[in-house]
Amino acid sequence: MPASERSSKEWLRPTGQRIPFPLLANGAVRVLLGAPELRQTSRRLLADLIEVLGVRRVTPATGVAEADLPSHDFLALVVVQGKVHAAPSPRLAAARRRPPARFAPSHLHPGVYWHDHPAVSPMAEAAVLRAAPDGTAARDETADLVVLDRQTISKVVELSPTLMHSGRMHERIVRFLRADRGRNAKRGSVEEGVSSSREITRLLDFNPEFVWVAKASDVTLPVEALAQLLVAGVGGQFPEPAALVTLEGGAGPLDVWTGSQFVRVARSVGGTVEAATALKAHARVDGLHRLYFAHPANPVAVPAGFVHDRFHRVVYVTQQAPTRIPEDLAAILKDPEARFSSFISSVLLTKRRRARRSILGWVGSVVSRALGVGFETEDIDGFGRRNGAPLTPERRLRRDLCRLGFDVGGIRGAWTQAVNHPSFPVRAEDAAPGTTQTARRWGRAVTNRRIGFALSGGGACSFRVVPLIRQIEATVPIDVFSGISGGALLGAYFARYGDKGLELAQDLGPWFRVVTSAAILSTWFVQAQVDADLGDARLEESEVRFLPVTTALTDPPTPRAVLAGTFGEGVRVSGSLPVGWGPTRKGLTWRGFTHWADGSTATLVPGKILTDYGADITIACNCIPGPARGNPFDRWPLGRFAYDWTPLGRFIDGWICTAFILQEASRVAGVDADVFWEPSSQRIPLFEAPAFECARRIVEESRKHDSKDIERAANQLLEAWKRLGTTPP
Repeated sequence: MPASERSSKEWLRPTGQRIPFPLLANGAVRVLLGAPELRQTSRRLLADLIEVLGVRRVTPATGVAEADLPSHDFLALVVVQGKVHAAPSPRLAAARRRPPARFAPSHLHPGVYWHDHPAVSPMAEAAVLRAAPDGTAARDETADLVVLDRQTISKVVELSPTLMHSGRMHERIVRFLRADRGRNAKRGSVEEGVSSSREITRLLDFNPEFVWVAKASDVTLPVEALAQLLVAGVGGQFPEPAALVTLEGGAGPLDVWTGSQFVRVARSVGGTVEAATALKAHARVDGLHRLYFAHPANPVAVPAGFVHDRFHRVVYVTQQAPTRIPEDLAAILKDPEARFSSFISSVLLTKRRRARRSILGWVGSVVSRALGVGFETEDIDGFGRRNGAPLTPERRLRRDLCRLGFDVGGIRGAWTQAVNHPSFPVRAEDAAPGTTQTARRWGRAVTNRRIGFALSGGGACSFRVVPLIRQIEATVPIDVFSGISGGALLGAYFARYGDKGLELAQDLGPWFRVVTSAAILSTWFVQAQVDADLGDARLEESEVRFLPVTTALTDPPTPRAVLAGTFGEGVRVSGSLPVGWGPTRKGLTWRGFTHWADGSTATLVPGKILTDYGADITIACNCIPGPARGNPFDRWPLGRFAYDWTPLGRFIDGWICTAFILQEASRVAGVDADVFWEPSSQRIPLFEAPAFECARRIVEESRKHDSKDIERAANQLLEAWKRLGTTPP
């Protein structure tokens, strides 16, 4: 079997170790983002690229031989972990086609090695790659590799122009193909040289991404109204212009959003080959990296006269999240496997009114929630895949899903009064306030620009991130939020009500102290309080994707992300302290109720899960201050004496070491994020964790003492977000 066709699972078999593929993919994405050419690329797109390429695990005995390198012709070699020994192949050594000094054995450490790197370029002829043992442990005698070969890159160029044009990836590919053409010319291979020239011409040609906007039959809003809102949401917050082609038969007008209205730049494009060429010409001149298409007569089918029958992406507006791609839409996708965010389910949320319940109805609700009815979690260690295999198409649909809180009635009324009016999106905002905000959230999902925020636990310490959240939200909203324990509590109020939710959480600080004290008897009190405050809102109905992280005490225990259920249920299972609080039992199985423990037992900062739930750029926060001094009481003579000469000193050491361990472990857990933030150290750490009644004081202290670090982290995230998906000058 050719190396390019081997699955990622097969590459993991030689050592007999079972490491979930998502963990390897996260490591590979982190290494790729370390390359200057890829720093402006979406994490979601890079994760899909890794799944297409596969991760190869090698040992000193089982390496990647020259036959495993596709045509000995690759763009880059990525060392994910371990150390790789690259040496000339026996065939090359026997033929002596190169002087030994030019291809001396090399040790490659984790990083991205492009085709023109001194240690890698000779491998284009032939090489043997093996793990380089250092004799310390068996784990160190393995290495994980990703090979970006020519065949796969050519395929990815066709499937995802967004990925290929992010950062300087496009420039690297063209340089590689030109070097390849030169090598073929020296060898006298005319046919391969012509092939390389064609690929260079195709890459240099401006190829915009084609996005088809469709809707389900039960969606009452016209597809052209939805498409206009989406295009306005994209063009209103990003530097590149956005354009819409509304097809009538085999052709349609090309309209560009200018910030306040659509301007028609062409009356008819796409009906013939000449019109299709004119469409690309308009895209090149106006800098249109994406072209959006809508067909009002049949939103799920391309008209027969239109020359393009395949699209890079499909945006599907529906009332209920699909578990698979509809057949009509799969037929027009270039990648029916839904990789590279090629199918984006956009679910219209229905606003529910909280109905009054009778005593019997209230009892029924309590019983159903105790049994776990409507409560859904997913294993985040292997992301629900026991064999550690890459994402399935169904899992990618869930990852790329976007929820839309549009006021359907208000938008429909605005459309009725101004059908196809150039400024319809502006009129829709006047008729239904909040439409622009939702449309822009939709635009970030479609263009791979969603921000993910991960918050550690720590009880009342979580309020220290309130100034940071507000600083970020002042420039770009947060789309995905994961939290643990106290971080999940604060995140629930933020995901539900935004900044008003942060204010509400601070106002309820004293009451939280009472509720958490009652949790000694039962954690149900926490769930009841949160659900009462948030109107029994459900996680699967939130525009901001909220992911409480918990640990299911099964056989064996597994870390889980809560996907469905009320906000109160998510906060309850995420913050169930195994010692000090009452047990949390939810979900009845044949073996009895499942017990749940605090999410911090799985990870201290849940930053690694953000990419697999839709985030393209991430920030991780540890809200627990570390210790500023080894002995907090050394300013007083009695404190120094007690620390040095009494058993109390060892208790102080244990307390300080606990705070220090939490700080260091949180830093390690947040290493995968694009930005990491933590508060300044305290002389007396951890004591504020149960002090919910001091919520406002904690927020004010954070604003006062950490303002510079907060501004630095927010600006760093903003600058990275602005560069996301763009090509630098």
